[in-house]
Amino acid sequence: MRAFAFKPAVAVDSHGTVGVTWYDLRNVRPGDGALTADVWFAHSDDGGTSWRQTHVAGPTDLRTAPLPGHNYVGEYQGLAALRGRGFAAVFTLAGPQAQDGPTDIFFARIGPSDEGNEPVDP
Repeated sequence: MRAFAFKPAVAVDSHGTVGVTWYDLRNVRPGDGALTADVWFAHSDDGGTSWRQTHVAGPTDLRTAPLPGHNYVGEYQGLAALRGRGFAAVFTLAGPQAQDGPTDIFFARIGPSDEGNEPVDP
């Protein structure tokens, strides 16, 4: 995967699993009129030697986020380890997901056992 990535959040659960969420632009399509971003999660159970990733949310159009001067997507975001295994992710999405303003805050419970995890080259 090669894409502009931004706003990472990192947490480690009680089993030593490292989790990371981030936004990236891998699905941008030049000329479509949108600035497409997605939220992703990756985890490593072996200290960062290997990683598996899964799609968390999106696509969202960053051009619908508030301006001027600030893009509020990513302003309120984070990742925390849950008791036991897994992670709690909080992130901001713009349109079309946002229903209560130009951006809304979303929550996802994610973890190493989630289906759809794909290997990632570190």
